[in-house]
Amino acid sequence: MNYQKELEKLIEHLDHKPTLLLHSCCAPCSSYVLEYLEPFFEITVLYYNPNIEPKEEYLKRKDEQINFIKKVHPNIKILDVEYDNTSYNNEIKGLEYDNIYCFNMISANIAQWNKIYLDNTKSSSKYRYYFNSLYVALSR
Repeated sequence: MNYQKELEKLIEHLDHKPTLLLHSCCAPCSSYVLEYLEPFFEITVLYYNPNIEPKEEYLKRKDEQINFIKKVHPNIKILDVEYDNTSYNNEIKGLEYDNIYCFNMISANIAQWNKIYLDNTKSSSKYRYYFNSLYVALSR
């Protein structure tokens, strides 16, 4: 099934702007989806990503999502929920995999990642693109 074509059919037959609760794992992942859907739906974004630790990192990402929406999509509502990863941690216990190494690799080289991510040169933007793509791929 081609879900894009199904969505286009649904949008074609809309006679009003229905409400849509949209889960978002991060601002980069939501950017295109919000741009595409906002003309057709009254959107409320639910930012919820209980696999992010520590809590400070979760809050930083949540703040980035909120700031992005307020700046770029001021008509979109945000459903703010408290950080709670207890249920998530209980659910995944025993399912640990070797790909956790990627987090350790990034954490061990945080100065290099920060240099790439905070630098505004053209070459750094290319690296940011690939880093964001890697993050999205790994977080699925």
